[in-house]
Amino acid sequence: PNNPNGPYIIKDGINNPEYAEYDGTALETLAERLQYLCVAYYLTGRAAYRRAVSKQLNVWFLDKKTRMKPNFEYAQVQPGYNDNKGQSYGLAELSRFTKIVESLMLFDCAQGLSKKERRKLKAWFSDFQDWLLNSRQWHIISKANNNNITSSGYLALVEMSLFTGDTRVASQLAGEYKERVIEKQIEDDGKQPAELKRADGFGYSVGNLEEIIDFCLVMENMGSHFYKS
Repeated sequence: PNNPNGPYIIKDGINNPEYAEYDGTALETLAERLQYLCVAYYLTGRAAYRRAVSKQLNVWFLDKKTRMKPNFEYAQVQPGYNDNKGQSYGLAELSRFTKIVESLMLFDCAQGLSKKERRKLKAWFSDFQDWLLNSRQWHIISKANNNNITSSGYLALVEMSLFTGDTRVASQLAGEYKERVIEKQIEDDGKQPAELKRADGFGYSVGNLEEIIDFCLVMENMGSHFYKS
């Protein structure tokens, strides 16, 4: 407050008011729209829902003039640090992509994607996954972080792997999950120390458990050859 032109500071649980001016809100809107529209198409088969989904996908992922670049280079920028590029905690935004990928898989199951759309989407998500796995952000999150951001990253990445057909990466993530996520984050009495330190310890604890359970359900549905007991 005493240095309005200086670097920004972090306050856990509080969004920068400028957040709404950028892409985070739009990404969340996309995730919600795809959830509703893909379920509606799956249940009804109506062409209007398919066209609506295709419009969203074209703008965000397929049209080179408007599509998102397949990276999180500027996710959760903290102005004044790291040359104004994204920070490792920016991978928390991957929770949006869990919704997006699950919606796409349901839509594809209902034969909503054309061959061209499926091919281009798989290419986009393959590029995104490659960037994530080789990024500075993922290196920090996967090696040193022990909270919900790691959990959401693993869930989003394994679902991207299954969507693109990259079972090698899915198997790798599943194989290290027990040691890297469950054992690091949950104590013997069930407490999640990293979440209890947060501004909303209960909310973060519940949200993190949901992502851990979702990951385990994905692996269970894919078969035991994907994970170690």
